[in-house]
Order: sequence, then structure tokens, then C-alpha cells
Amino acid sequence: MLFSYILQALLEDHGRQKELREKREREKKEKELKRIEGLEAARSEDSKRPGYQRLRAQQVLATHIIILLSAPLPSFSKVYSLPHR
Repeated sequence: MLFSYILQALLEDHGRQKELREKREREKKEKELKRIEGLEAARSEDSKRPGYQRLRAQQVLATHIIILLSAPLPSFSKVYSLPHR
């Protein structure tokens, strides 16, 4: 009798914990969707402002320049070594 009571209580507690966990996950997903929607709306508004395309092009160009400058330079001494006599 005591064992079945404890088992029943454990099963009910497990069910409540599962429901709470699912509720938290659902709320977290909804919150993330709202955040993403807000970011997309802000980005959409920004893209309609005058000069946005020029600014975006400058940002892309700056990123490419940084990538090119951070790449290691080739070692010409290894590529163009003179034959030994």
C-alpha cells in the first residue's frame, strides 16, 4: 500500500515536471520568435531609409578588405627559390 502511494506520487510529480518543462520550452521558443520578428522589422525599416544601400555596400567592402588584409602573405622565397649550384 505504501509503495503504491509513493509510486503514484512520483508519477504525478514527474508529470507536473514534464508539463512545466514543456511550458518553459514553448515560452522560450515564442520569445525567440518575437525577438527575431522584431529584428526583421527593424532591418526592414532600416533598408527603407535613404542611403542604406550605400552604407551596406561600404560595410561589405570594409569586411572584404579586412579579410584580405588578415590573410597571410605568400612566401616568395619558397616559391621562387634559385637552384643551388
